Amino acid sequence: MRMELSKLKKLSDEELITMTRKGNLSAFDELIRRYEPRIHAICYRMTRNYTDARDLAQDVFVKAYNGLKKFDGRSSFYTWLYRIAVNTCINFLKKQKPSRPLTGIERAVGTHPVERHERKVLKEYIDQAIRQLPKMQRLVFTLRQLEGMSYQEIAEKLGRSIGTIKANHHQAVLKLREMLKELV
Repeated sequence: MRMELSKLKKLSDEELITMTRKGNLSAFDELIRRYEPRIHAICYRMTRNYTDARDLAQDVFVKAYNGLKKFDGRSSFYTWLYRIAVNTCINFLKKQKPSRPLTGIERAVGTHPVERHERKVLKEYIDQAIRQLPKMQRLVFTLRQLEGMSYQEIAEKLGRSIGTIKANHHQAVLKLREMLKELV
């Protein structure tokens, strides 16, 4: 049942899913290799914590593997995986205390050392400000601004009205502006 890694890399997601459903774990390993960086990035953007993001990404793939029989192919595998990741992170964040500390800052990109340092400092301020938002505002802001979800999608995902979601997003933006205004 084991197949060479180079051969697996050439297969489509659909072929790998079929093989996984037949018991070929190497095929699922290839799906993990393809999507783990993107799923980890989603989890990090939502939690702002490297360790939590790593653990949540692992949970996402366990859930995906266990639920693969339910995957009907109406969407792409990545879209399905993305939804599992967002739902996993939402559930995780709902259970967290509001004052979770931030660990692990993404490296700033830029060409000049001073520019890189300034971006890193700015990112730290922004991450700190986002962390200080109330839980619901932080969650709505993250889903809207960092994940690009529509108000409708967020409302459906969180089981709240669109008005509530818009109000939380608006309040989050106002609070962030206030917290960050001395930087500008």
